[in-house]
Amino acid sequence: MSTPQAAPLRLVEAFLDRLRASPEGDPADALSLLVRSLPAEGACVLEWPEEGEPVMLAVAGLIKDVAQHAGYLGLAKTALSGAAGVWSACFEGSPGFCMTVVSRPPARPIGMLVWGELDANPEREPLLRSLLGLIDQCLSRPAPAASTPEGNGGLVFPTGYVSGDSPALRELYHQMAPLQQGDLPILIVGETGVGKEYVARMLHASSRRREGPFVGLNCAAIPADLLEAEMFGVAKGAATGVAPRAGKFQLAEGGTLFLDEIGDMSQGLQARLLRALQEKEIVPVGGQPQKTDIRILSATNSDLRRRMEEGHFRSDLFYRVAGFVLRVPPLRERQGHIPQLVEDFLRRFAAESGKHVRGITATAMRSLAAYAWPGNVRELEHEVRRLVYVCPDGHSIDEAMLSPRILAPPGLEAPRAVPEPSANGPLDLDRRVAELERRLIEEALKRAHGNRTQAARLLGISRNGLAIKMERFQAGKPSAS
Repeated sequence: MSTPQAAPLRLVEAFLDRLRASPEGDPADALSLLVRSLPAEGACVLEWPEEGEPVMLAVAGLIKDVAQHAGYLGLAKTALSGAAGVWSACFEGSPGFCMTVVSRPPARPIGMLVWGELDANPEREPLLRSLLGLIDQCLSRPAPAASTPEGNGGLVFPTGYVSGDSPALRELYHQMAPLQQGDLPILIVGETGVGKEYVARMLHASSRRREGPFVGLNCAAIPADLLEAEMFGVAKGAATGVAPRAGKFQLAEGGTLFLDEIGDMSQGLQARLLRALQEKEIVPVGGQPQKTDIRILSATNSDLRRRMEEGHFRSDLFYRVAGFVLRVPPLRERQGHIPQLVEDFLRRFAAESGKHVRGITATAMRSLAAYAWPGNVRELEHEVRRLVYVCPDGHSIDEAMLSPRILAPPGLEAPRAVPEPSANGPLDLDRRVAELERRLIEEALKRAHGNRTQAARLLGISRNGLAIKMERFQAGKPSAS
């Protein structure tokens, strides 16, 4: 990537024209436009409170570890010293990173970090200043319901989906682009919670069937003896006292039927589903055959090929539903997507709770990005929802509010055990308690990467209590040597 050759003024004017054309756009939309215009890898907007670390307000593209730039952020804040103005810089010691800060006394200053192959070009400052001013005005605006992002093959992102720009997601979008049109059956695979249904909705919303219904059926959530009626419907007069009703196939007529967890379907129902797909007709319970016109999208978190080898899933059905297999990457393979997801969830759940959550600190974001997320996007969503509800109104989420499993993930070594006293050794209680206390504090600081607030939380004591104990140990009172 390189700095654009167009005159900065024309670039600013083009940017402003495009932003004015979409007044409903949120800060992330504005940042995405900047990232594409420079071009850059990613950008974020932060706010500096009077005390504490900066809070992330908006993100776009691939976001590097903001916390590692804490020294530069402090330098910018000191340079402004509370006065109105702009401070811009590119740092040779941190290639591909530049920053612009605007101070707004008496309001808190805001700043922008940009990552990419960028050089120290002072002509870029008008663009950054204009963007910061506009972002400051639209921080509270809601995001649009759906979008068709540039560079993603015209895919339509449904409401609630947060698009990402990580290599893993770009590859997914690249694979999806030629699958939008036509009725090729798609099998979507991935771990629980990665967003397989969102992928199915994207394919439907981007297809010629988008005006038709999108109907989902979870094959694992309905008992096997009821699933046939749920899928194919019940005809009038099928049984005494049983009312006729349409099945998912009828409800999806002209649109898309999404069969979630298809790997859990019983063998008998697999045979009936195979016939429906082959003949393009269904037979409601107690009724006559009916022609259907739908597209089938399926999803599973199990290995269907292994289930075929074990005799649990029909191979002929597999090839009917798997015209193309799309793998949705787990969250640990797209960590650059986490800041965008967190920002979207914060806005959504702040509106749900009626709270004003200012943002999230860079250190807290780093901890969220470093966690493995075995439950993927669904687990992250639940965690952010909890954080919004525990965060005091009008404050920012900090690292101390995160769940213990995120602060101290499994797999870290346990604290060293205090050796058992020898048979004739001394039994100095104060000395041995101090030794254990010192080792527990050392381990807590190790797990918290030196963050005292987090270490105190792991130990179940206050931060001041931890500071007092550390000062006592450094002074050698009591000694643990």
